[in-house]
Amino acid sequence: MRGIESKSNWRIGVLVEPGGRGGSLFIKENLFEGSIVKSSAPQNHFELENSKTYSFIAGGVGITPILEMIAVAEANGAAWVLHYLGRSKESMAYYDELCAEFPTNVKTFVADENRRFDVENFVEALEPESLTYVCGPEKLLVALEKSFGDNDSLRWERFHPKEESSTKVNFSFEVHCAISNIDLVVDADESIFMAADAAGIELEGDCLEGTCGSCETRVISGEIDHRDSVRSWQANEEHCSMMICVSRSLNGPITLEL
Repeated sequence: MRGIESKSNWRIGVLVEPGGRGGSLFIKENLFEGSIVKSSAPQNHFELENSKTYSFIAGGVGITPILEMIAVAEANGAAWVLHYLGRSKESMAYYDELCAEFPTNVKTFVADENRRFDVENFVEALEPESLTYVCGPEKLLVALEKSFGDNDSLRWERFHPKEESSTKVNFSFEVHCAISNIDLVVDADESIFMAADAAGIELEGDCLEGTCGSCETRVISGEIDHRDSVRSWQANEEHCSMMICVSRSLNGPITLEL
């Protein structure tokens, strides 16, 4: 079986997106065997939790984070099944490797062979104690979230931010930054991240659209209007932290660990 990647050995899957923001094209055109790349430590908002049973769902390049989850589940002796979705076998990374190593665990759904994944049937057949991890197209995630409803056993990672309600209206609000002892006024047309950055507060941030989780900040007080695409609604109800690149105050001043 393929081994789990070590802390000094990363296996990275990249889908080239000509219409993206340029990262995948840069990797394709500039990184080759022997290239030296400077990197910060990885962050993980899609962490595998302990369970005796897992259901994994991967759509296209969404197989990338699922690979290591499979390796960990296998090493821990957990029961698992992978539902792997793609347009064609040729477009599905690691297809042959996975089918060869785990022929009884991997179920493939290839569109050009007319094998479709039925979300409702999948959810109905789930074992009560199973955790489900999915990474793939937004349409797939939305369908699963709808079918799971209040069931909190679904975990996901998104490529793009989920659609926000068009009825939400931004308003200005105050933020007290407890660590730096700075008070901010966040205008309706800016984010907390933008206001804090302009005030000279050192921040971590990458996507700036609520999908990567790198700007997650602890909430000390105040109610939050969560607009990120990372955390579950159950986690957001706790208001313990927020993604300051997109999320805002719900109804007044808030205090953050900044």
